[in-house]
Amino acid sequence: KEAINTQSILDEQARSVAADDILTGEAARLTDEVNQIIGDIRHYGFRVCGTTYQNCNNGNILVFDNKTRTDYGCHVVPDAAAYNTSTYKYTVPSNGYWFFGFNLFMNSNPNDSDRRFGIYVNNAIYAFGGSYIGTGETVSLNKYCVQGDVIDVRCYLGPATVSLNPGHSWFYGWKIGR
Repeated sequence: KEAINTQSILDEQARSVAADDILTGEAARLTDEVNQIIGDIRHYGFRVCGTTYQNCNNGNILVFDNKTRTDYGCHVVPDAAAYNTSTYKYTVPSNGYWFFGFNLFMNSNPNDSDRRFGIYVNNAIYAFGGSYIGTGETVSLNKYCVQGDVIDVRCYLGPATVSLNPGHSWFYGWKIGR
């Protein structure tokens, strides 16, 4: 009969347990990392609307002063304080790639004069559109932002009357990557 080498069996079992622990630990680490990336992206965003008409001219910030009208999809997550309803500006809470945009419903005669509106980051214009616009204007921007960057929408060239009522006009953004 062949002798059983118990030390060899114990060593093999120890190696097997250690390999399982390493694989389990690595799977847990990767799961945590993926959840952090997804959670970091998925949970930052906003959509705000206004409550009235606004006559605006060159440089005026548009008054998107409502972030709680859930019946119109208004929200700010995860921290409602990131959007200031007194200054009408969004402060970026997390570094990464962001997608911002706005939709405006004009209440002006489209043939009166040029009208342009833009997305500003830290008081500098990054995207704008318009001209002899009829009833609407939509602009979007994809940009890497750092925590603390301040985003707003302004009339770049006016005058114009904009219906900022819920359902007519809105300003939005969400984090799309790290």
